[in-house]
Amino acid sequence: MGLFSYYFHSTRPRTNHLLDSKIHPPSRPIRITKLRSLLLAFQLVIMIPIVLIVFWNASSSSTVVVVAATSTSTTTSTSTTTNNTNKNLTVVVPGFGDMTRMSVLKDSLLAIKHSLEAKHYGFDCLVYVYNKENGILEQAISELHFCKVQLNLGLWTHHMKKVPPLDETSTSHVAVIMDDIDVFTHNLDTAFMLDRMEQKGYNMVSASFPRGSVHREGLHQRAECTSHETGYVDILYTLFDWNTWKCWQDNIDLEINPYGWGYDVLVGDLCNAKIGVVDDKGVAVHVTHPCEDKEGGCRKSSYDTGAARSQMEAWIAHVAANTNNHLKGYQKVGELSREAYEYRAKVLTRWKQYPFCDQKDEEEESNKLSKQKKKKKTAV
Repeated sequence: MGLFSYYFHSTRPRTNHLLDSKIHPPSRPIRITKLRSLLLAFQLVIMIPIVLIVFWNASSSSTVVVVAATSTSTTTSTSTTTNNTNKNLTVVVPGFGDMTRMSVLKDSLLAIKHSLEAKHYGFDCLVYVYNKENGILEQAISELHFCKVQLNLGLWTHHMKKVPPLDETSTSHVAVIMDDIDVFTHNLDTAFMLDRMEQKGYNMVSASFPRGSVHREGLHQRAECTSHETGYVDILYTLFDWNTWKCWQDNIDLEINPYGWGYDVLVGDLCNAKIGVVDDKGVAVHVTHPCEDKEGGCRKSSYDTGAARSQMEAWIAHVAANTNNHLKGYQKVGELSREAYEYRAKVLTRWKQYPFCDQKDEEEESNKLSKQKKKKKTAV
């Protein structure tokens, strides 16, 4: 109030008696003016630091609020890493409904997340739960709190079709991982897979699987390779670039082929995709493959494989009738089954057309040479 009081009294019009020299000698107003000036200076010295402190506290408080809001958003949206390289991976789990698989799935998702965070790549994950019994949805939300988890009834194709449109500026790549694929145990490096895609111009890559596993030979790890081209991969743990993911998702036809056989067979041709397998930096393991336990034989599939086969044939015929490429010849209805399976067989063995490793990068070669030199020095 001192400042305002001074300003008011010093600026209001003065009455005549204050100017009357008989009542107030000329020296008195001068002394009052000096006193008021000193008072103003004293008040300014006190008030300026106070104002600065208040302003600083307000700024600090607003900063804290922003940070807190960002942290909360991070927990719910799962994009936990600041991305400085334009690489952002959205991981899709197209179906979860068995809590006995939770440990493998959680470890795998966290391994992917940590691999990406180590290189400051973006991470997000979507988990679709198809079983609403026994509190599985609630347990999945609790265990996988770093992902977006939601209920969606249906098959794996329904879940992939459910994935909302992904903004290319915030998602550069999409990964599909089945809930029984272990990428944690053997330290599979997802960030390295992304880098390899970029280095070698792949549109899709799969993790490699141990030699001797039940998977197709094209997926088996080649110890001498960093990566190798195959032309085809099973969708077990597969990374897509943005355009190929969009093409893959668009080609899923829930009316003709909901079981989803054959989509992996045609994706290379329909999406003009270069497809390969990354051999270095760890392998994936299919923990509950129905044929993994060879002593007991293959377990019975959980779905009708006959219906899946028929749907695949119908879908290939549909695609062939609506394209102008070499699939056009497979629309012969009477020969559909034979033609479809001939084509499928050719695709599944495309890896044989690529017997060699991808050409090594100069950096890889120099690193290996330096390691060899170090080993020789150590041996000496």
